Amino acid sequence: MCGKISTLDDDLIKRDDSVAHSTDDFAESWRVTAQDNLFDPDIISGGLTSYKPLFQYCTCERETDPQNPSITCAAMAASETCVTPARAEDIKPKNCIISKRKKRMAQHFVKRIKRQITSLNEWSNGWNLTSAQDYCDERFSKAESVKVCKDVPGVNVADSIKTCVNDIQLSGTTDFTSMALESVRVKCVSEAMLNPALRESTAGEPSIFDKITKDTCMHDCNGRGTCNDGLCHCDTGFGGGDCSVDLSIPPVLVDDSEGGTCDLATGRCAEMAVLGDIFSGEETSKCQMKKYVVTRDGNLAAPVSTTPRAVFESISEVTCTTPDPGDDDVVTAYNMSVSQDGRAYSNELRFLVYDSTCVTVDTDTMEWRVQGGYCTHKGKCVREGEIRGDDPCFICHANEHGGYWMNTYGGDDCTPIMDNGGTTWGRRMSILMWLLGASTPVIIYYL
Repeated sequence: MCGKISTLDDDLIKRDDSVAHSTDDFAESWRVTAQDNLFDPDIISGGLTSYKPLFQYCTCERETDPQNPSITCAAMAASETCVTPARAEDIKPKNCIISKRKKRMAQHFVKRIKRQITSLNEWSNGWNLTSAQDYCDERFSKAESVKVCKDVPGVNVADSIKTCVNDIQLSGTTDFTSMALESVRVKCVSEAMLNPALRESTAGEPSIFDKITKDTCMHDCNGRGTCNDGLCHCDTGFGGGDCSVDLSIPPVLVDDSEGGTCDLATGRCAEMAVLGDIFSGEETSKCQMKKYVVTRDGNLAAPVSTTPRAVFESISEVTCTTPDPGDDDVVTAYNMSVSQDGRAYSNELRFLVYDSTCVTVDTDTMEWRVQGGYCTHKGKCVREGEIRGDDPCFICHANEHGGYWMNTYGGDDCTPIMDNGGTTWGRRMSILMWLLGASTPVIIYYL
């Protein structure tokens, strides 16, 4: 349907094997016919051929009659997993990410690499069937997971070796060999979780389940670390669960979860999910947050950088914490990058933080406006007549200049403080107000 992996000009293959000239033409050719429509009750009631699984998984019930146990067989999907490997973690629930990012906002484009093969009968980069077969045979013969699992029912090492050879033929590289090797280990773990016989020790030897979960590691640590109790301990400079990540090479960032903006009207914007390839999850992983603040007068404040830890979510996602907002922030822009080792940083993504209650931003021109009748405090919109945060000394007022903060003269706690020729307001130095002899409210525009 999507053409050969080696070429870019046959990505839309129609049902009759010809190349489509448009996406509409492509989609139409694969349209389900009326007689194959499974949403039609008449088709369902007419009867469908049942799917017969290739493998059956059976359980032996001895509780009712130990001498004559009953056997129940079902497909794998119907089998219960009796045990789980040590240190197995549940997948964290995540909100569905629907990016609002426009194409023109993208800071980086991931390039698709064109493979050299143009036919399944051709080889490239000096490879041929014999050399690829010899290479895969050697890699598989040395893999600990293959040694443990080669005789386990349901594990087909020969098929995985064939996949290894095909990958070399299609790509001209050995980049996918570790995936073929890992398929043996994954299948072996799955079988051991379902088959009680594979969890039984014999003659003092550990069970297959114990061997595969404790003596083997993901991708055999890619030759860049040692496997100990099922975990890779990576050599210096490498990281990730299988030591596949060179920590000196930064990840490639492709998007953030909010599509380039975060709205304070609907959330706190305290952290941002960053999508990319590939994140290691090492303790040395850092986010670099360059903060650019646009103030009420339209000026751009000097950037401030922070480097919080990149919280690992998956190999394609980390979470970066945003700095606390300043009192004068109206619209805040962040240039965000990620490092594996805390030194070499990736390409940057840009996102804006503002409150859409009163601020409108054109993400194409980066121009913003504040609606009349509002003041802003720490990026949040404050309506006319409301106090500034939890400080009752200031109330938002509006005139032809827009919103501004007015001192309320709410007792001795609300007094002015002189600083560098400007006037700010606080809750201390009550005698200063009397010494200055102020007799009218002081208006401070939000700059």
